[in-house]
Amino acid sequence: ETGRLQADVTVYMTDITGAQVSFIDRILDRNITKNIADQESDGLEFSVRFAATDSLTLSLYGAFLDAEIVSFPDAVCTEDERATGRCREEDDPTGPEGTIDRSGSPARNAPDWQFTGNVAWELPTIVDGFTTDLDLTFMATADYVTDRSFSRVVDMGQEEDINVSLRFGPEEGVWSFLVYGRNLLEPRPRYNPELDLAGDGILTDSGQVTTVNYASYGARFTYNFE
Repeated sequence: ETGRLQADVTVYMTDITGAQVSFIDRILDRNITKNIADQESDGLEFSVRFAATDSLTLSLYGAFLDAEIVSFPDAVCTEDERATGRCREEDDPTGPEGTIDRSGSPARNAPDWQFTGNVAWELPTIVDGFTTDLDLTFMATADYVTDRSFSRVVDMGQEEDINVSLRFGPEEGVWSFLVYGRNLLEPRPRYNPELDLAGDGILTDSGQVTTVNYASYGARFTYNFE
């Protein structure tokens, strides 16, 4: 229905005890699994959907998050913590050798805020009996820790991204042809050389780059058999 507005708001507080996290210990060259003693995640999420016209719908999703590691006394050290003497050098009552107290640190993969906006538009008819739909999604996020050992040598900075698709097909929906572009702004992890105190040879952010950090393009044909 044109002019209709739909909105939702959710507020939550989550206390997680014993969450498992996996680390890469680059000194010992092996994977280590530990439990975070206590982690809290408090946040607010909202969504707004507005039917501007019969053919145009606008949507916005947003989230604000405060995620903190409340207690994690025996986290695996990073290379920089070892190099600067902040890591436990021997077993003691507070934790084993090669660990550090990470209580009070930000949680991993938890940006303080993120927004997603969407435009779904049925374009004016070009050919009688056919429809053309444009879908445009814009995303933005604050910076956040990505490294499994909670290092900031490589992390995600504040980034934006865009996905777009265009679908063409008959009104009865027997078939459709779609072209798309994803991750068009190519958000990439950033390298922070001023934090690379260990001087361990990390020169780029390539170690954490995946396929979602590159723009991709494609086409898809769909046929519905009756």
